[in-house]
Amino acid sequence: MIDPKKYVVSEQAKISDIDLDVEDFQHGGERLTEKNAEAIAERVLRGGRPSLSGKAQHSPKVSLRVSPETRSKLEDIAAERHVSVSEVAREAIELYIKH
Repeated sequence: MIDPKKYVVSEQAKISDIDLDVEDFQHGGERLTEKNAEAIAERVLRGGRPSLSGKAQHSPKVSLRVSPETRSKLEDIAAERHVSVSEVAREAIELYIKH
């Protein structure tokens, strides 16, 4: 999760709007488009992801413990892919169940 307290904009910083569909703005090694930015903003403002059931209800929650090494590797994968640790774990579990 992003901690806004870690980011400080100095008085010397120039802040302006850009058209992400025109200008090439890279975020995490990938081009950020208006559509991607809107999806990110929606997710942040909503406070989480939509229900996995596709309905307006909470998805069941599963908690588990892992070793510090596993947690670190999950965090690295999540950072590379610009997703949450939960998303990486969810995909891994779904792949395991399918195979």
